[in-house]
Amino acid sequence: MIAPTVDDIRTWSKVDFAGIDYAVDSPDPLQILVDRAADYVADVTGRPLGSMPVEYVTTANEAIQLRVEQLAFKSQEDQVETVSDFDVIQSFGAGSYNESRRDMKEVAEAKLINPNPHLHDLLWRMTTADKKDEWWERWGMTPPAFEVTEVDWTGAQGVVEN
Repeated sequence: MIAPTVDDIRTWSKVDFAGIDYAVDSPDPLQILVDRAADYVADVTGRPLGSMPVEYVTTANEAIQLRVEQLAFKSQEDQVETVSDFDVIQSFGAGSYNESRRDMKEVAEAKLINPNPHLHDLLWRMTTADKKDEWWERWGMTPPAFEVTEVDWTGAQGVVEN
């Protein structure tokens, strides 16, 4: 599989990339995000794009598209301002004005857990078993495992046949 092109991403996406400083130009500034997104998908899933199984190509393309969109929005100048305006407010009141805010650590942790559930689902479906174990360990969980022990069910323990 070859990573989708910038033209593919612009065709598939409903995002107006030109409106967020990614207008078609030469060289196209969106190409950097496409390259980063392709590397991200390969790194997270443990499946290099060059050896991506055919059954995952469509899913990988969608994941790359979603990651490009995510990176494009995150790179906007007002991203930090938007976070502080919306994600930090824990509760809000209008009469007698009342507002309480979350601390930035709490906001950061919430975004790290699952910033994009649809992208997370696509990536998890493509992730290799070894890479899933690695992610379980990174998250501080014990990866699923099993062990096989041979048992002699004949009941003839210690019997030696001649």
